[in-house]
Amino acid sequence: MSEGELGVVLKTTPLRESDLLVVLYTATHGRVTAVARGARKSQRRFAGALQLLVLGRYQLGRRPKGELWGLDSADVEREWTQLASDVFAVAHASYIAELVAALLPAESPEPEALDVIVGLWESLAEGGASPAALRNVELALLELAGHQPALASCAACGERDLASGAVFDPARGGAICRRCAATSRGAGVRPLEPGTRAYLVDV
Repeated sequence: MSEGELGVVLKTTPLRESDLLVVLYTATHGRVTAVARGARKSQRRFAGALQLLVLGRYQLGRRPKGELWGLDSADVEREWTQLASDVFAVAHASYIAELVAALLPAESPEPEALDVIVGLWESLAEGGASPAALRNVELALLELAGHQPALASCAACGERDLASGAVFDPARGGAICRRCAATSRGAGVRPLEPGTRAYLVDV
C-alpha cells in the first residue's frame, strides 16, 4: 500500500447512516471531495485524521462513477489538536479552511497552500490567535488563487502615490488612487489609510 496523499481536512459532512463526505486539500491533487465509507462507525481506519488541525496521509482512490473520490483510510502525520480548546484559534483555523475551499479550484494543486495552512497552525500553537497572521494567510491564499489585490500602486491607472484620498475597491482589484477613486462605487469600496496599506504590504 502507498503511504497516501499528504493533506488536511477542510470540511466533513455526515452522509447516510455511517459515512462521511470529506473535503480535503492534498499536495498532489489539490481540493478533492471523497466518501469515507463507515467513517462514523470505524475509528480504526481513520485514526483521528478526519478533523481540523491535523496533517494526515489519506488513501484516496477515484470512484468508478461520478466526480467523488473514495477515502479508504487515513493516518495522522502531525497534529495541533491541543488548540481545540482555544475558541479563537479554532475560529482562525476554521475560517482559513473555508477560505481555501472557496478560493482554490477543485483538483488544481497548489502545494504551497498546505505550507500556508500548516504555517498558520504553528503560529497559533506558538503565539495564539493573531490578526496579522490571519491577514498574511489571506493575502498568501489570494496570491495562490491569482486574486492578490494591488497595494503598491493604483489598480486602475498604476499611480504609486497613494498617500491621501485612496480607497480600496475589490471590484477593480485593490488600491485606487485619489484621482481614480471618483469612479469607484459600490458597497465594498472603503477608504484606504496609508497606515492600513503599509500594514497590509508588510504582513
